Amino acid sequence: MLGLFFISALMILAITILVEFQKNRFMEVINETTQNYLMSSAQALAKIVTAEELDRFHTAEDTLDPLYDEIRKRLVQFAEDHNLVYAYFVRLYDPRTNLLQFIMSNDMNPETQIGPEVLFHETEEMTSSALAGEIGANDLGTYIPGVEEWEGLISGWAPVFDADGNLNAVAVVDISDLFIFELRRESRNTTILLIIAISISVISAVFSMILYRRREMQIRKANVELAQEKDVIQAMKDNIHQGIFLIDTELKILPQYSKPLINILSYYDSELEGKNLLDILASSLDGKQLQTMKRFFAMIFEKSKSKEVLDKANPISEFEYKVDDRVKILSTRFHLIEQAGAPPVIVGVIQDISREKEFEKEIQAQRESQQLEMKNMFDVIQIDPLVFNDFIENTESNFNYINSILKDRSLTEKQVATKFFQNVHAMKSNALVLGLESFGKKLHVLEDGIKDVLSADKINLDDILRLALELETIMQEKDSYVKTITKIEKYKTSHQMDTFITHSLAKAVENIAAETQKKIELKIGQLDIEILESSLRKPIKDILFQCVRNSIYHGIETPEERVKKNKKPQGLLEVNIKKAGDNAEITFSDDGRGLDWEKIKAKYLKRSPEAKDTSKKVLLSSIFLPEFSTADDTTLIAGRGVGLSLVKDLVKENGGSIKVDSSPPGLTLKFIFPLAS
Repeated sequence: MLGLFFISALMILAITILVEFQKNRFMEVINETTQNYLMSSAQALAKIVTAEELDRFHTAEDTLDPLYDEIRKRLVQFAEDHNLVYAYFVRLYDPRTNLLQFIMSNDMNPETQIGPEVLFHETEEMTSSALAGEIGANDLGTYIPGVEEWEGLISGWAPVFDADGNLNAVAVVDISDLFIFELRRESRNTTILLIIAISISVISAVFSMILYRRREMQIRKANVELAQEKDVIQAMKDNIHQGIFLIDTELKILPQYSKPLINILSYYDSELEGKNLLDILASSLDGKQLQTMKRFFAMIFEKSKSKEVLDKANPISEFEYKVDDRVKILSTRFHLIEQAGAPPVIVGVIQDISREKEFEKEIQAQRESQQLEMKNMFDVIQIDPLVFNDFIENTESNFNYINSILKDRSLTEKQVATKFFQNVHAMKSNALVLGLESFGKKLHVLEDGIKDVLSADKINLDDILRLALELETIMQEKDSYVKTITKIEKYKTSHQMDTFITHSLAKAVENIAAETQKKIELKIGQLDIEILESSLRKPIKDILFQCVRNSIYHGIETPEERVKKNKKPQGLLEVNIKKAGDNAEITFSDDGRGLDWEKIKAKYLKRSPEAKDTSKKVLLSSIFLPEFSTADDTTLIAGRGVGLSLVKDLVKENGGSIKVDSSPPGLTLKFIFPLAS
């Protein structure tokens, strides 16, 4: 019996050592998981404000800025969402002593809250790591006997960089580590009790059989305490907002998993125990990704790669998890655990980061919206109100015209698409003339879509309607311009009609000359105000804009070419608007190379290879055809073949006529319109 007791004691000792080893390993995982949670929370905190916002608060007076309370409210919400005790920002105040300056925190209590007036020294570990721009977290706090309230905190920190990549501040988050301390203390107590039980068992085996029953009771008591300890560990796992689980070599989930894992995976049909992890994720991964995951887990079990390499190679470190017609953004981490005498297992940690990702998208959308608003204001503030109002009026007129032709049953799909193309081109031209690049580029992309429709063998009306919806979306940016100009219109002072045409043409010349790297001089001659105030104002402006674009792009030579031809380096454009009897006469001329008849002829024959008549009259008519252009490439300025076809239609719609003179030097276009009686 004595030998039996001795063997029993040795068995209890072995079990105790194994349990202690498992307990310590698990405590290490919990401690690492907690620190990882703190570091990810600190990273998320660093993204809810910008370095530029934090840089506004250096003194107590700076905290009177309304933005200070607005950011603190963000910190309060962030701390609640992440179950944090504190969330705050600090910066380096004195590099020589590593003295830190407090900026702000989530503490809204007027009696305890602190701000930039507080300077302090943090732990050497946090200070050296944070000021080096590293992400980190510290270990347990220090327990002080005799203190009634536990004040130990685990801190995580992450750098906040400015736009130039310089360290501006440090984001810090704190949680209480009381539960880990209590867990460790209980573990130590249990270990002591087990040692006492073993000692008593050995002594009783040597000295007296009477102590056998007493030793047995002590062992039972120790087992009860061990079960209670396991319950504490399980409760701790269930209260951490992460899914923690173990999988074996067959990738099956073992019984030791935290309850949050069920909610994160939305797996309510049955127990997760025994389920293959990849089967659960199969609806969110394609076949290739599933094979990659199998190889990834195989590498972990084989220990063929370092932990750092495996962390970087994790195919689902962040991925979209699809369940119940919803999509969650999950992050994962996997590590190998090996125990003597037991098969290896992988501990996995899954966290739902959907809210953080949505918040990042909202912040990004707000920044983009603010940037667009600032750009719009910068663009329109340089435009004369009269010119801008004319642009808005013309744009809305083009838009309304497009809506009207979409309803006109007398037009063929080809005619509708062509007129659609022409009016979008006019809107784009007007936008680029005023320097509204964002609006102009969107219309340029829309032109590509219209051109694709026009090039199809059969034009589908549904495709045209789809493009019309895209145009309606683009027009919302025009509305934003209107709101912006309304705010600043009182600061502009232009009231003369001739100013708008002069300014618009000058702006067009400046922009297109810069784009083509040419030097252009614009000479404005006679401008009849009565004509400009008539219904001909819009068609005249559109016609002149197209003439400016075509002359600079096709007609005016580069400064080097002009010097070789004994011309001035800068090209000359001249505009006159005057009355000629009962007609309005608009003359536009340049001193460029004139019409390139050979190039026009080659383009015409390529377009109409069966054509026999290639006289100058026929070739002259061809340059006004839709989609006819001698440009080699399509740019924002030219190449669509829309400009002169638009000019022809505008002249026709207003009962006018065109006269073209391409005799040296340059090209002259004369437009004659009847004036209303």
